[in-house]
Amino acid sequence: MEAFREARGEIYLRVSAILVLVLTALLVAFDSQTKVILYALTKKATYHDLEALKILVSVTSAAAVLNLLQICKLIFFVPTFSGGKSNGHYLLYLAWLCFLLDQVGMYVTFAVNSAAVEAATIALNGVKAMLWMKPTTCSGSILLPPSSA
Repeated sequence: MEAFREARGEIYLRVSAILVLVLTALLVAFDSQTKVILYALTKKATYHDLEALKILVSVTSAAAVLNLLQICKLIFFVPTFSGGKSNGHYLLYLAWLCFLLDQVGMYVTFAVNSAAVEAATIALNGVKAMLWMKPTTCSGSILLPPSSA
C-alpha cells in the first residue's frame, strides 16, 4: 500500500486525463447539428459524416484505455515488485515501455485532434479560403518574373 501512496499524484493526474478524454469522445460522438435547407427539408450532421471525427472518437477512447491500464499497473503490478527482492532490470524495462507508450499515445492524440480541427474547419468554411500558389508562366523557371513582351 506504500507504493500506492507514492504514486497518488500520478493516479490523480491519470484519472483527470481519463475524464477529459472520455468527455471529449462522448461530446464528439453524441453531438449533432440540424440545418433547415427548405421549410420541410433538413440536413442532420453527425460525427459519422466526417472521417476525422470518427478517428478522433476512436483515438481518444484508446488513450483513455491506455491511461486506465497505466493506473492498473500502478495499483496492482508495481507494488508486488517493490516489496522484496526483484529484478531491477525488469522494472527499468517496464518503466521505459510505459514511458514510450505514454509518449506515443500523447503524440497520436495531439495529431488526431489537430487533424479533426482542420477537417472541421475545412468542412465549415470550404476550400475557397485555402489559396495555393500556382506558377503564372512557364518561362523555364518559377523564380524569374514573367517577361513583358
